[in-house]
Amino acid sequence: GVGSSGSHSMHVGTGASTIRQYIDDTQMWLGDVDNFNFKIEVFGLAEFYNEKGILLPTVGRVSSGGTLSGGGSGWSASNDSTGVYTVTHNIGSSAYSVVASVESSSGDYKLKIGSRGSNSFTVRCDATGTLTNMAFNFILIYY
Repeated sequence: GVGSSGSHSMHVGTGASTIRQYIDDTQMWLGDVDNFNFKIEVFGLAEFYNEKGILLPTVGRVSSGGTLSGGGSGWSASNDSTGVYTVTHNIGSSAYSVVASVESSSGDYKLKIGSRGSNSFTVRCDATGTLTNMAFNFILIYY
């Protein structure tokens, strides 16, 4: 750590917390398990709030062939069968939500999150009752 107490103190790997930082305004340690009764945004990517701890949104695009652009480091996608895609991630928890949308200028398309596991989720793409390969965008919010 760079200090043991007081204002602007920062510790990495102390106690049960991985990162702890003393916050002057609230007179508390950021990183303590029960001290998330406020919101702090980090570079627009992560938010610390309430008792849940971290809200981490991740966005990505899957091509009609199953290639992933975006997502997290080490993530991938595959086109398992016509209109069925799997996005593989490394979150290790099913405590997340996924929202997906089709990339199309016309047509009556529907996307359905088929399953949501601890390291992957599936998306089923439907064009008027028939599974169809199509590009889509998604946002995954880990909570």
